[in-house]
Amino acid sequence: MGAQAVWTVEPEWQVAAGVFNNNPFAAAGAAHGFDWQFQEGNVGVFLLAQAAWMPGAQKGSETLPGLYGVGGWYDGNEFADLGTGATSRGSYGFYAMAQQVVLRQGEVGSGRGLTVWGLFTWTPRVNVNLAPIGLEAGASWAGFAEARPHDVVSLAGYVGRYSPALPGDHQVLGLEATYDLAITRAISVIADVQGIFGVNGVPGTNALVAGLQLGFTL
Repeated sequence: MGAQAVWTVEPEWQVAAGVFNNNPFAAAGAAHGFDWQFQEGNVGVFLLAQAAWMPGAQKGSETLPGLYGVGGWYDGNEFADLGTGATSRGSYGFYAMAQQVVLRQGEVGSGRGLTVWGLFTWTPRVNVNLAPIGLEAGASWAGFAEARPHDVVSLAGYVGRYSPALPGDHQVLGLEATYDLAITRAISVIADVQGIFGVNGVPGTNALVAGLQLGFTL
């Protein structure tokens, strides 16, 4: 449960903010997604704010579209210290993201082309955040083949460093490949495979994850 507001200052500039219930049970899908209680041991709210620059946002613009944003969040809940187990209230973090079309195929507005993106996250309270620093990057190519104008192939990678409050110096590395196969304009099959190196920050613990998803768009 929550509310959000978006203010388009100019066609290429946007500011957004939101306030949400920070119930961790509801966020985890309790009651099959119908747990809408405000208080189940949680306190406070989750606040989020973001400012974004979107070049090429105007319809028909010849500029290759992109999105560059910075934001921050605050969670008023109580969190356990990773080292001592003692609880304290409040956690916060910041992020910066970038997404840019670097190659356009076809006419303006066709949706075909190559897009690269990146995301950096930082949560200063390292004693209550399991992975306080994260870096992600990837690329997606929509309509890479003339015969498959609505298919999308994506590659991504991420690395996260675990909290220094935990014993040892651990990090996790992930690599992911996704193919979105358009059966029709409304039906798609998405195949995904991930390689995770250092599961839960444990060196030498690796995993291979594969998934298949059927999607419908109305």
